[in-house]
Amino acid sequence: MRDDDLAEIAAQLSDPRVAEWLAAIRPPVDPAQAREVLAVARDPLQTVRLLELSGRVIGGFCIGPRFWYWLDPRHQGGGHMTCALHAALGACFARDGPPLIATCREDNATSVALLHRLGFSPRPVTRRLFFHGAGSAMTCRDHVMTPEQWHFLNPPRRQAGKLILRPARQEDLATVQQLLEGETPAPPWPRPGADAVRAFLERHRFRGWADPALWIVETDERRAIAMELSTAGSGDTHLRPARLEAQLRPAVRAALSDPGGA
Repeated sequence: MRDDDLAEIAAQLSDPRVAEWLAAIRPPVDPAQAREVLAVARDPLQTVRLLELSGRVIGGFCIGPRFWYWLDPRHQGGGHMTCALHAALGACFARDGPPLIATCREDNATSVALLHRLGFSPRPVTRRLFFHGAGSAMTCRDHVMTPEQWHFLNPPRRQAGKLILRPARQEDLATVQQLLEGETPAPPWPRPGADAVRAFLERHRFRGWADPALWIVETDERRAIAMELSTAGSGDTHLRPARLEAQLRPAVRAALSDPGGA
């Protein structure tokens, strides 16, 4: 975000179709008020980005302790904000961090629909919040996204040469049992019984990059050939079946070493 963006930001935030929904800024917005947005962008705890289309600013968002966004009404309905926020949330939750909370007016159907598409969960209780744009207190609801929730809805995939790694789920019970067949039961692996494997899958469900997780290793034809257990913090990994460990482990470990990787 640059100083020469301020005039366009001020114009968009002053548009009555946007200004009505502003809580923290009193419309009409002038460049001095828009500069406050620029100051937020320099806060290391906030991630502020502008959306550009054909070299022109069409909106912006902030991800951090405060979560907010706006879009030029002339570009609403094209999926621009959904696409931008999906990418930004993926980058945000690639790092360990707290849940995100978006506060939205109950009558802002467009914004509520956007949060639902992204997977935010509405809290059951509403609250009242003063909106400068409306000039009165309005009924709002907080919508929450936790790291675990994001990863469940958007499970990461990692490329290891021609292989694909994905987090294991309860649906992989039979696959994990098959991969354990013929292996000597030893920690950290469970015995092949269904109850033990179910508990193991739940304990090592992917919850974020700071936690241990079980990964299924698949071919490009989606055939599971191995599984990898990553250990949080230490960088250690454990691969089964053991006969494939020497062959697969270097590529698999490299694929899991960068949380920000594709």
